[in-house]
Amino acid sequence: MALTMRPRLIVAVSLTAFLAACGGGGGGSSTAPTDSVSGTLSGFTSWTSATQLTLQDNGGDNLILNKNGTFTFSQGVTSGSSYAVTVLTPPPNETCTVANGTGSATTNVTTVQVSCTVVAPAETILHSFGVPPDGEYPEAGLIMDTNGNFFGTTAHGGTAGYGTVFELAKGTNSYTETILHSFGSGTDGQNPRAGLIMDANGNLYGTTSNGGTAGYGTVFELAPSNGSYTETVLHSFGATPDGQYPEAGLIMDASGNLYGTTSNGGTAGYGTVFELAKGASGYTETVLNSFTGTNGQHPDAGLIMDASGNLYGTTSDGGTAGGYGTVFELAKGASGYTETVLHSFGSGTDGQYPEAGFIMDASGNLYGTTYQGGSSGYGTVFELVKGASGYTETVLNSFTGTNGQYPEAGLIMDASGNLYGTTYQSGSSGYGTVFETVKGASGYTETVLHSFAGTDGEHPDASLTMDASGNLYGTTYGGGTAGGYGTVFEITP
Repeated sequence: MALTMRPRLIVAVSLTAFLAACGGGGGGSSTAPTDSVSGTLSGFTSWTSATQLTLQDNGGDNLILNKNGTFTFSQGVTSGSSYAVTVLTPPPNETCTVANGTGSATTNVTTVQVSCTVVAPAETILHSFGVPPDGEYPEAGLIMDTNGNFFGTTAHGGTAGYGTVFELAKGTNSYTETILHSFGSGTDGQNPRAGLIMDANGNLYGTTSNGGTAGYGTVFELAPSNGSYTETVLHSFGATPDGQYPEAGLIMDASGNLYGTTSNGGTAGYGTVFELAKGASGYTETVLNSFTGTNGQHPDAGLIMDASGNLYGTTSDGGTAGGYGTVFELAKGASGYTETVLHSFGSGTDGQYPEAGFIMDASGNLYGTTYQGGSSGYGTVFELVKGASGYTETVLNSFTGTNGQYPEAGLIMDASGNLYGTTYQSGSSGYGTVFETVKGASGYTETVLHSFAGTDGEHPDASLTMDASGNLYGTTYGGGTAGGYGTVFEITP
C-alpha cells in the first residue's frame, strides 16, 4: 500500500512547487504600478550659486532645486495612494508655498505648483561716521580681506579734514573702526573719492582727487608695518599734458603696474588714462590716452582689464551722439594703446552720463549704469553684447523713481548672472536704494532690496561688495546715527 501511495505524494509536491513558481495557487504577489509626482517651481531667486530649495513628498524623497522650472520626485508613489508635497528647507530670504500639493495618485501627478517670494532683506549699520578725527562722507565702496575685515576711504574728515583711509575689523558680534591714515593739508593728497585695492602683501593703493605737490591729486600706497600703515605718494599729478583730478580707483596687473583715469588734464583738458609702471626705484607715469571730445570727455570711473591687457572704461560726457558719454576700449599693441569708442550714449531712451565703470562676463559682454536717461530720465542699467562686428547695447532697466533714481555706482554680478547696485536717490523715502536686477529666461526684472530712510544711511554713492553667503556691503554718503556723516551697511538676504 505504501508503494502505491508514494508516486501520488511526489506528484502533489511537484504541482505545488510548479504553482508557486508561476505565481499561481493564491500564494504569490505582484508589484503595484507607480505614478510620478511632478510640478513647476516659480519665483525662486538665486542669491549665490549655493542657494537651494528642498522639497519632500510624504515626509521623504528629498528633492533639491536651484532654479525655476519643472521638477519630478525620484521615487513617485504607488498608484491609488496619497502624495503630500511640502517645503523642507526654503532658500534664504524667501518664503515658498505649495499649491495642489496633496491628493490621491490615480495617474501621473503633474499639477504641483511651488511659488517663492523674496522677503525684504534686513539691513544692519556696521558703522556710522562721526565728527573728526573720524572720517566723513564716504564716496567709495569697500574691499574685504580674507578675514572679513573691510577697508575704505572717506572724502572728508580725519584729523585735518581732508579725508581718511579706514579699516573695519571684524569681531565676534561687531566691527571696530580704525583710521589707518588721515590726509593732511600738504603734499600727501586730499579728498580720496575712490576705493582701494590690496596686493598680496596687504599694501593698499588708491587716489586722491586733490593735493600732492601740484594740487592736482595723487596716487598713494599705504604699507603695513607693526600694526600701523606708512603712506608713500607714488605720483603727484601736474600741469597738462599730465592728467588732473583722479576721481576713480586703480587696477593692478600681474607685474604690479597700476592703471587709472583722471577726470581732467591731458592734451585737451578732458581727462586721461594713465599707467604707473613699477620699476626697481619707483613708479614711472605714462599717459596712455588723452580724451579730446568725440572720443569721450571726463572719465570719472575706473578701468577693467581683459586677459590680453586691453583696457575698458567710460566717460561721463563726450561721444558722437550729443555728448552724453561713451564706453571705450584701449587695445594694447606692440607700440602702445589704440582707443575705440564702443558706444556713444544718445538722447532718447538710451542712457546718459555714465558715472561708473562696468563689469565683464565670461563672454566679453559689458554691464553698467548711466546716471540719467532711459524711459523716465532717471538712469539705466545697460548691457553691451559683444558680437563679431562690435557691441550692441540693450537697456536692461530704466529707473522710474520709486525703484530708484540716478545710479552713480557700478554693478556686481553673482554666479547666476543677477546684477546688484545702488541708486543715489529715491526709493520709498527718497534717500536711495539697493537694487537687484534678476536674470530670467526672457530678460531682467528689478527688485528693490532696501530703501534708505536717513538714520540707516542716505544717498549711496558707491558699488557693493558681496561675500560668499550672498550678504551685500556698501557705504552711504550721508545719514547714520552720528550726525549724518555716512555709514557702512550690510544687507542680509
